[in-house]
Amino acid sequence: MKFKIFTAVLVLAALWTVLFFTAEVRPATFFSFGKKIASRFSEGAGKIDAQNFFSLFTSKKKKSNKKPVSAPQSKKAQGNNFSMRDTRGNTVKLSDYKGKVVFIDFWATWCPPCRKTIPDVKFLHERFAGNPNVEIIGINIGEDENKVKKFIENNNIQYTVLYGDDKIASAYQVRAIPTFIILDQNGNKFYRSEGYRQGERNNWVTLIKTLIKPASPPAVAPGARQKS
Repeated sequence: MKFKIFTAVLVLAALWTVLFFTAEVRPATFFSFGKKIASRFSEGAGKIDAQNFFSLFTSKKKKSNKKPVSAPQSKKAQGNNFSMRDTRGNTVKLSDYKGKVVFIDFWATWCPPCRKTIPDVKFLHERFAGNPNVEIIGINIGEDENKVKKFIENNNIQYTVLYGDDKIASAYQVRAIPTFIILDQNGNKFYRSEGYRQGERNNWVTLIKTLIKPASPPAVAPGARQKS
């Protein structure tokens, strides 16, 4: 039994080392393995079944050779509607942002690449602060609410952060974190990328600016002169 526990710990340490030096975290089953391991320790007083431990990192789905999409999508796909609570206790729906360009960051506090991209998302939020046509939100995947709140406070995150779960991740086909999605003002998925890329925030700014539709000129009454 001691050997099994020792082996499990070694594997976990190796995985975290890999995560620290990679730009993204995958597969999606990795989102909840930490909670499962913790629950097994608490329920079994340190007892871990090696076979079940290794099953946390396996998936029956075939591996895909497709590269992550990091450019505007040609096919228009509607963003899945959602209803989640934010860190202030408010219920937020995607429909609340109708008519806006919405930037979404799927992330987790335990994910090193996610933490690395936080400054870029903050930059994006500050860049479009006060713009009524743009909304920047983060969707945390399946973590303890108090832990998320503490992380937000420690990192001075001002944009909206929602408490998400595996269901919302599945709805948006989040296979790795961080995953970034941009919805246009009609709610269509315009852009998607996975993983940390240095300098990508400049591309985000450019894409969002191209999606913002200019405000329509005010209607002019018949016989009235329009101000120049």
